[in-house]
Amino acid sequence: MALDRTGREHPAVRHVATFGMAVAADRRGRGIGAALLAEGLRWARGVGVEKAELSVFPGKPRGAGLVPAFGFVDEGRLFDTRRSPTGSRTRY
Repeated sequence: MALDRTGREHPAVRHVATFGMAVAADRRGRGIGAALLAEGLRWARGVGVEKAELSVFPGKPRGAGLVPAFGFVDEGRLFDTRRSPTGSRTRY
């Protein structure tokens, strides 16, 4: 689990943080992602975060399932923000 507040020093965006997490393939389906996200959100609220952002990669239905379960809403799609190891752009 990672929580990034880099570049969020300005008062207009100080209340926002970005979450990042991954669960090893052989550990998926055991509630680990939900537990990580729940603890991350609990911790974030404790340090003053009012809005958490996250992205779910395409083809990750379990990750996508956590989004509404934790009250996240779809605010749009990101384009050309990630590159594969070969350098090609990932669209989602």
